[in-house]
Amino acid sequence: THPVRLVVVRAGTLASARDFHAALFGWPLADDGEGGAVATPAAGPAVMLRPDADGAQGVVAFFATRDVAATRDRVVAAGGAQAD
Repeated sequence: THPVRLVVVRAGTLASARDFHAALFGWPLADDGEGGAVATPAAGPAVMLRPDADGAQGVVAFFATRDVAATRDRVVAAGGAQAD
């Protein structure tokens, strides 16, 4: 069992966040019936994307990787940006 059970990501534009996370992680996101989206990957925690309707802060997530450069390239290819 994965030690993290749920990750909630607040998104300013839900459609863009949904496309980004699906492209980057391959998560099959489905509507949750409450204005957000949910995925239950085979490995790891469940994930919820929620609209940022009240100005709440987003989530900062840390992911393990064996190849930082390859992971960065996947993030950029999926529509993310590299911070300077």
